[in-house]
Amino acid sequence: MSTRMIEIKKVNDFPQSGNVGRGLTFRPTTTRGEGTISYEDALTTNVEAWALLSYKVGMQIGEGMAQHFVETMELVTQETGNVVESYGKPLSNDLLLALIESVDFDVDENGEPKGVVLIVSPQMREQISTLPPMTPRQATRFKAIIEKKREAQDAKKRTRTLD
Repeated sequence: MSTRMIEIKKVNDFPQSGNVGRGLTFRPTTTRGEGTISYEDALTTNVEAWALLSYKVGMQIGEGMAQHFVETMELVTQETGNVVESYGKPLSNDLLLALIESVDFDVDENGEPKGVVLIVSPQMREQISTLPPMTPRQATRFKAIIEKKREAQDAKKRTRTLD
């Protein structure tokens, strides 16, 4: 069984990205996926072999894209100041409340945050899932934070004209 490589042309000159907000620009990134298929499988169009090759290459490219996405999000959150420093303190509901308070987001008509996504490592996700329920004081603080966000959102909507 012999194998041959499919030639892939590498492009080195990507244009600089446009302004993505707050003066931030990012360079494009590349990712790669590698796989092999036997010469015979390629010639006989062995569907299983081609499907497996496509799956393996696609998974590798997807992992590279996910890594680039997370790295870019880390840069953006640091540049925009949406990072909460724990200063060595363990993860707690109070720390999560400080995070919620520092992030700009809208609230829907039911008082639920809109469009808020928290991207964390699997280890951090496990830590968050094992936190105890919020205390009554923390629950009151959470409601106050949401109410403050709603008031800020409503203030942006209000326009008054004098005729």
